[in-house]
Amino acid sequence: MTKQAVEDLYLPFKPKRRTRAQIAREAGLEPLADALLTDPLFDS
Repeated sequence: MTKQAVEDLYLPFKPKRRTRAQIAREAGLEPLADALLTDPLFDS
């Protein structure tokens, strides 16, 4: 196999870049964001 063929096989399993949104979701901030989008005057 060539290096390119191996990389093509690995591509679907390669970790993707983490966005700020993904990091915020992992930190548990999604419920807060949903509440703020639903009611901008939300005060927790």
